[in-house]
Amino acid sequence: MLKKAGITCSMSRKGNCWDSAVVEGFFSTLKREWVQDRRYRTGAEARADIFHYIEVWYNRKRRHSTFGYLSPAEFESKAVNRPLDPSPEKWGKIMNVVKVHVFNRNSKKMHANSTTEPTFGQRPGLILIHSAVFLFGFAGLIGKLINAGPAVITFGRTFFAALALLFGFIATGRSLAIRKRSDLITLCLSGLLLAIHWFTFFQSIKVSSVAIGLLTFSTFPIFVTFMEPFLFGEKLEKSDVAVSIIVAAGLAMLVPSFDFSNNVTQGIFWGVLSGFTFAVLSVLNRMHVNKHPFLTITLYQLGFATLFNLPFVILDGVLPSARDILLLLVLGTICTALAHALFIGSLKHIKARSASITTGLEPVYGIIFSFLLMGEVPSLRTLLGGLVILGVVFLPMIRSGQSRPVQ
Repeated sequence: MLKKAGITCSMSRKGNCWDSAVVEGFFSTLKREWVQDRRYRTGAEARADIFHYIEVWYNRKRRHSTFGYLSPAEFESKAVNRPLDPSPEKWGKIMNVVKVHVFNRNSKKMHANSTTEPTFGQRPGLILIHSAVFLFGFAGLIGKLINAGPAVITFGRTFFAALALLFGFIATGRSLAIRKRSDLITLCLSGLLLAIHWFTFFQSIKVSSVAIGLLTFSTFPIFVTFMEPFLFGEKLEKSDVAVSIIVAAGLAMLVPSFDFSNNVTQGIFWGVLSGFTFAVLSVLNRMHVNKHPFLTITLYQLGFATLFNLPFVILDGVLPSARDILLLLVLGTICTALAHALFIGSLKHIKARSASITTGLEPVYGIIFSFLLMGEVPSLRTLLGGLVILGVVFLPMIRSGQSRPVQ
């Protein structure tokens, strides 16, 4: 039966239970982290969801202490370039995780060759990811077009996005349950950070330009690089420090004057602050991503962000015009809720490496839109500084296969 299914039977010697231990350990992790509180309506829905867990999260993002807090994909890549020589005991533990990684890759190949299982071609995934990034890049332009202040824009975006996602959850019968009260507290904190992030992002665009806001926000991976070693015990590489210095040089190229009365300088300040708050938010999301579905996390964060913004909108006392309300509706439902759904849907079809390459186009799309629709022409200084920042920030992510978080 195994031979007919294309599976090679592996038996270890007596007293060596690595083969059974890896399977038992993996399925225990799968149940505990992913499927415990989920309800699947069809077998196809279950297969697609578990495929997402294995290929997007477990193999490419989930860190394992046995590997020195690397993912199986990262460990495999490093092992090819630099062979390891661990002790026999540690090698046995390493093989526990490697076997799961290899088993999952072989299962995916069998899955693609089967006539009874759904196939996951890259073309639908590329269409979805480019559509999502297209909409994310368009959000900055809409923020510039809205006449209201950043507090009203942030409130409108979070309110309409949360409302759209909530309707989606109700229509599909998905659960909104949060397992622990402590998770709800951290989600509340995440909502506050999301509100601050979008407020500073739109403030940057308002006082300067769409290009400045998007390029300075794109520095957030540098902040993440320095936060993770302190919070998760991960090693800070010398190359990361070098990249940070180059990014600082790119930011210096953007600054026309160190006089804070200059609009571009103000925009850079708010944009970098937006990147910093998004970096903190991304680190906090690591605490939830293996406990709850991404869209559930997003819905709660949007809801809390709406509540935190409400007092500032009331104090502002300025009602948005009908035109601004329509733009806020588009910003929240299409450029936020729909864009997030498209992004998550794309990860069922494409690898994290492809996603990281494509999400790096968000500032490019935004700058092109602002040029075509508003006539904003970035200066040579802005273009050169932007190329430096985007190049050094996203090239390491592309090589490592890590995906960029989305706004």
